[in-house]
Parts: sequence; C-alpha cells; structure tokens
Amino acid sequence: MNAQTDEDLSPLEQSGQPPAPAPVRIRPVTLTTYSLLGLIITVWLAGRLGGPDVSGWLEQHFAESAGEIWDGQYWRLVTYGLLHANLPHLLFNAYGLYVIGSLIELIYRPGRFLAGFFLAVLGGSVLGVLTAPSRDLFQAVGASGGLFGLVGMHMALVLNYRKVLHPQFLRASWTNLILVIGINGAYGLLNSQIDNAGHLGGFLAGLGWGLVITVPNFPAHIHPSRLWLKKIVFATTLAAAISYAILPKTDSVPYLHFTGHQALERDDTASAIASFERLLTLQPDHVETQYNLAVIYARQGDYPAAAKHANAALQLLPDNSQIKRLNEALAPLLTEP
Repeated sequence: MNAQTDEDLSPLEQSGQPPAPAPVRIRPVTLTTYSLLGLIITVWLAGRLGGPDVSGWLEQHFAESAGEIWDGQYWRLVTYGLLHANLPHLLFNAYGLYVIGSLIELIYRPGRFLAGFFLAVLGGSVLGVLTAPSRDLFQAVGASGGLFGLVGMHMALVLNYRKVLHPQFLRASWTNLILVIGINGAYGLLNSQIDNAGHLGGFLAGLGWGLVITVPNFPAHIHPSRLWLKKIVFATTLAAAISYAILPKTDSVPYLHFTGHQALERDDTASAIASFERLLTLQPDHVETQYNLAVIYARQGDYPAAAKHANAALQLLPDNSQIKRLNEALAPLLTEP
C-alpha cells in the first residue's frame, strides 16, 4: 500500500478542516399554489361524489350568471372560479395553475400571487357581466380567468424589469407569452363555449396588478410616487368597472330571463309572460324562451298563442324531440277557423 503524502491531500484536508459537503439542489415548494389546487379539486370532487343534487346546487348558487349578480348575488363574481364543468376542464386548468402558478408564486411571493389570482378571477367575471347584455345567456365556471391573470402578471414582470432580467429569460418569457396568448385566443375564437370576455378580463386585471406591485429582492423599476399613482389608477378603474358591472341591466336578455324564471317560481305567471315576451323582442331566436312561453300559454288554455311559440321554437330547433312532442300535443287542441 502506497503512503499518502501531503501533496495528495486537498487544501481543506491539509488545513485539518473537514471536506465541504457536495451541493444539493433543493426544489422550492410553492405551498400556496398547491393549496389553491387542493381547494379547486376538493370543490370538484364534492360536486361529483355528492351526485347531481350537490353539483347542481353548487352551479345554481355559485356560478357566474349575470341575472343573479344583478339581483345582488355578488359572491358569484369570485366563486365561479372554484367550479369546473367537467374533468377535462378541471385537469386543463389545474395543470396550467401548477405550471404558471408555481413560477408566479416563486417570483412575487404567496401574498401577491394569491391577490393577483383572485383579482383576475374578479376581472374576468366583471368583463363577462359587462358584455352579457350583448351576448346570449351564459353561466360561466372555471379558474381560467385567474390563469390568464397570472399570464398577465408574467407579462408585467418582463415589462417592468426588462432592463435587469437575463436576456435568455426575457426571450423565453416572450416566446411563452406569445404562444399561450395566441393559441388560447385562436381556440377561443373557434369555440363558442369559451368565455373569451372572462379570459380577457382576467388577463387585463392580472397585467394591471403586476404593473403596480414590486417584486421582492428586485431593484426598484419606478419612482415610488409614480408607482403610487399607478396604484390609484388601477384601483379606481377596477372599482368603477365593478360598480358599473353590478348595476342591473333591466332591459337585457340575461336580466329578463332571470326575472321571468323568478316570477315562475313565485307563480306570478303574468310577470313571467311580460318578461319573456319582452325578451323575445330583443332576441326572437331565443329558443328556450319560445318553448317556455308555449308551455305557459298552453297551461292557461290559450292554445293559439301556445302553438305560435311552439312552432317558432320548432323552426329554430327542428330536430328537438321535446319541441316536436309539444307541437304534436297542441295540434288537436287548435280549433279550425
């Protein structure tokens, strides 16, 4: 056996100090992102394991719906972000939250990340409700508005700190941002079931939030007085948008649909007919309302009016078996002129 000389020893060993430990890579744990994922998954499981009664109750009381929001159910502006329509919807949003949420939480820290997510959910519903009068009825669920808000926060990061961020990070960030926004925007335009207003509202809210906050341990990118001015503008704009969004749009399709069904629940048939008839003057091709009026008039014995609306519904949906049966049932009840 050869003897070990001092020349064979490392400098630390020659000095009598123990060797330095090998470096260990520690993956940061984003507990807030995981907690938010757990909450969303728990809500979905509760709805599915509880059966149609529970899932229907959750959507009935917590989904985004303009008519109900205009009636004072303001919690829906946020709670819809915890609901999902089906398993693919949940998995898509959960994966997106895991990827982009973990990055944003690490950069901005948990408080700013969580505030940005729920501000984006709020921004998505506000723009959705603002545009509701010009669209067909809708009931929105899903965390995608919050996800687009996190994308907006990422864009704010590269805009605010473009002078100090590494060029490679900037290039990768802009590439990812363009791909995410482009693909989702194109998909939204091609799919009528996508709430594009909710996505856009979430993105704008997240972008605005990111532009008015600072990133811990990053150098200041703006003078404090100008930053406070931005914060005031952002808060004022958001407050104004919320205030206008929750004002009832009484002569709109969503509101008339809501008030019509509310009247039916109170057995106030006259008010229901008034709401539904007014709705059809705004949107004659609203097949659900045509069908509802046909049923209401038939129960009142006004068979000509019932047949008129039943036939209108059949022309809009000629292959619907329920509407066909209603027309067949009404045909013998009509008196010949």
